[in-house]
Amino acid sequence: MPLFNSLKTRIALFGVFVGLLLIVAVGLFFYEEGRARIREVQFRHLADIADRVAADLDDRVRTRRQLVAAAAAGLETTGPVSAQQAPGLLAQLRLLKGAFNSVVLYGPDGVILADYPHLPGRAGLSVADRSYFLQTRATLKPQISPPLRARGNLNRSIVVFTAPVRDTTGRFAGMVGATLELHSPEFFDDLRRLRVGQSGYITLTSIGSELTIYHPNPRLVMKPVPGPQASPALHRALNGWRGATETVNSSGRQVLVAFRPLNSVDWLVGAVLPVEEAYAPIRALLRDYLLLAALAVLAVLPLMWWRMRRMLRPLDVLRAQVRAVKLRTARLPLQIEGYEELTAMAGELSQVFEEREAFEARLAEREAFFRTLNDASPLGVLVIEPDGTVAYLNQAALQLAGGGQPAQWRGQPWIRLVHPEDRAGVEDLARTAQEGRHSLTLYCRIARTEPPALQVELRLHPLAEDGSARSLLVLTDITEREATKRALLAERERAMAILGSIADAVVLTNHLDEVHYLNAPAEHLLGTVQAEAFGQPLARLARFLQPDTGLEVSLRRLELQGRLHHLELDLLPAAGPAAPVELTLSVVAMPGATEGYRVYVLHDDAERRQRERLHRWEACHDALTGLYNRRGFHDALASLLDRPDRGARPHALAMFDLDHFKTVNDNAGHLSGDRLLQAVALVVQQRIRTSDAAARLGGDEFAVLLYNCDLGHATAVMEDIRRQIGALEVACNGNRYQVSASIGLTLLGTDDALPEQAIARADELCYRAKHAGRNRVETAHETGA
Repeated sequence: MPLFNSLKTRIALFGVFVGLLLIVAVGLFFYEEGRARIREVQFRHLADIADRVAADLDDRVRTRRQLVAAAAAGLETTGPVSAQQAPGLLAQLRLLKGAFNSVVLYGPDGVILADYPHLPGRAGLSVADRSYFLQTRATLKPQISPPLRARGNLNRSIVVFTAPVRDTTGRFAGMVGATLELHSPEFFDDLRRLRVGQSGYITLTSIGSELTIYHPNPRLVMKPVPGPQASPALHRALNGWRGATETVNSSGRQVLVAFRPLNSVDWLVGAVLPVEEAYAPIRALLRDYLLLAALAVLAVLPLMWWRMRRMLRPLDVLRAQVRAVKLRTARLPLQIEGYEELTAMAGELSQVFEEREAFEARLAEREAFFRTLNDASPLGVLVIEPDGTVAYLNQAALQLAGGGQPAQWRGQPWIRLVHPEDRAGVEDLARTAQEGRHSLTLYCRIARTEPPALQVELRLHPLAEDGSARSLLVLTDITEREATKRALLAERERAMAILGSIADAVVLTNHLDEVHYLNAPAEHLLGTVQAEAFGQPLARLARFLQPDTGLEVSLRRLELQGRLHHLELDLLPAAGPAAPVELTLSVVAMPGATEGYRVYVLHDDAERRQRERLHRWEACHDALTGLYNRRGFHDALASLLDRPDRGARPHALAMFDLDHFKTVNDNAGHLSGDRLLQAVALVVQQRIRTSDAAARLGGDEFAVLLYNCDLGHATAVMEDIRRQIGALEVACNGNRYQVSASIGLTLLGTDDALPEQAIARADELCYRAKHAGRNRVETAHETGA
């Protein structure tokens, strides 16, 4: 509505709203304050009523109990009260009739002997199980019973006042009981007439039995009190609390209540006042207050409207001046007289208009600069309208399009620049980007009047600064770049083909040593494929180990050593056995994307190493017997003599020649002699330990080196070898030939510095065995030369 769009109306309504809010807040505050004060007053009033009623009932109960006690004390009997004595004794109690509804005389066993006034059927009834009789007999003191129903068909609720009758010896002889009906005028008539306000009332409750003794509602009399949830305050009072509070009564009505217990009997007095009546004065006062406040607001509203119009009149003047400045019919600054705030606003508006004029001037300069820059730029630049037509294009864009004038393209769809074969896809993507106001980069061809078509990079950006839906289109000629890229791709394909044809394994990793390429031999060697290995660290796919020690070689050490020379290593794949390889490592030093990349060339080195191992074995072993040759045995003995701890335990050296071996060669042939030498070598190998060393030094000369072996044990070993050699036979042309061994045995001494010393000593013992008759072991009991 136009009326509510006015600032004057809004300010006036806001003032009224604030005033009403303030009035309501003040009214609620004083209402709550008055309500609290009235509640305190009502609490004191109810407590006073409850105190007076409790005091009055205490006096009545105490008086009646004293009457019953005095009457019982006046009865004289020499023994238990009997049925014959009862009428005479009862006649003395008739004076109690004025204060009670009836008087009853009980025997010592609790049986009613007589009553006044007489009710048929009451005599002979027993109260021996009633608590008031049991307490009276046990304590010999007056008692007051809890509320109870009279026996028989009499629908009466009574309270019994009792006192013991004693014989001359002070023993219990009977009991006097005076009954009082709960609704009899003698006791509760004043409670009916007593009013608490207009709708309040008094209640009387038995604390012990939790029964209602008196209530204005007869249906609640002699009924158990409601539970703690229905009457929480009443249960608190029954448990010993006294005071006043706001709560709910048994019918669920909100009330104020005060409780006071009686001193002479186990009863509780309650004074009750409904909340509606208690708070009626403060509610009436609040209603009057709100009515007066509403009348005051209605009276003030026109005045506030008139005052707002006068206060805001300078705003109309300011609006007229702003409109004039906007239409260029007035000059800055704006002039406003009146309020300080409006004067400050006029100054701010003047400054805004001045800044706007300066911004427009700068914008014109930037526009001229932009056009000059675009005309000189090698990039094609176009400004596209929301409908897809060209608003501006520079000279570079004209040249890409094949020449012409800018006027020929203004207002034309820019999509005509794109080659017809690419146009459909480009148009859909560009329309989506313009509608979503997001950037787009794609590659396409430009349609030219003269071939060939140019390959361009097309970038579309929304122009957000000018607030319009225009877009900026930038075209970059990438024809030469694409040709270069194709040439590089072809070169890369040739390089990949060369790498694929190389028999050696080739692994290419980046500067983080992550795999970028594997040829087929590398896939076979590492037990993986290019797709799975790409991007994984090379150390996760394989480890490089030193062949002699089995220790791992770090990739950093490989890079340092692999650049200088070929490395002999063992390659241990993540899954599979180790493979001997020869590694050549190169690092790409050419600047570019692959600078720092590493090329691992792995040549299968298994066959070469096998040949080297065979050559080393042949250099140290006898080809006929497989035992060490002279060189190998000499090295083993020299190694033992060079050990610093070799003197800690004994070591034995034995040398022996075969007796009559020349006869075998001459008669049976060299082939038989060779078989015999092989048999002798087999005997020696089977008898010595694997840690010992045996050698054929040449011809039929053999040597044995027994490590950690004393002379006695060495003698036994060599004797066994001698016996087994003597058992060997060679058959040829019906003849059998046998040989024996002449053995020289000695221990290595601490003064044996060279192998030749020990060998010479053992050789001398061997000759001694031959001269002593052959086929025997000659030992030296002392070491040394």
